Amino acid sequence: MGLFDEIKIPISYLKHDLDIEQIKVLKEADKKFFHAHTKDLDNSMSFYEIYRKKLHKLDSKKLSSINDPINFEPIAETIELSEYKQLDCTTDIKAYNTILDLENVAHKFVFNLHFKKGRLTSVELDLYDVQDEDEWEAFVSDQFHGLGETRTTKQKVFRKLADVCYKGYAYFTNKLFKS
Repeated sequence: MGLFDEIKIPISYLKHDLDIEQIKVLKEADKKFFHAHTKDLDNSMSFYEIYRKKLHKLDSKKLSSINDPINFEPIAETIELSEYKQLDCTTDIKAYNTILDLENVAHKFVFNLHFKKGRLTSVELDLYDVQDEDEWEAFVSDQFHGLGETRTTKQKVFRKLADVCYKGYAYFTNKLFKS
């Protein structure tokens, strides 16, 4: 396993390799952007965006100011471009994500993005896979099968203590920010 980076890609850059149904699935999740993960950049949970076909990285100091401290969801829908740093790199990036549509069908998208000196040169659909609800449930249950079944008493006590500490932290942080 390991860390990954998040990348935000305008859907208009991805339309060339997709059919109408695939575009509809992407637009159900977000009207303008495809939010994906990648392990081909710095692997430090950084946030990247492609803007005007150029790769930009969000300043890590600004990331804490745009997220809610309790549930880590973005506070604002948009982030000012001045908070991003334009990158000048030549690389290939594999961006991937699985999107559940309204009928609980999982659509897995994998795109290859090619950059030359920080500018997007081409986009290719590498993989498109569809899983129905039963296959998706089987996949999720297989991923989480066996987790937490072999805990010792010591681990259970520490886990309970950690849960209590986090609930206290969340409570006081919530009180502090609402004041």
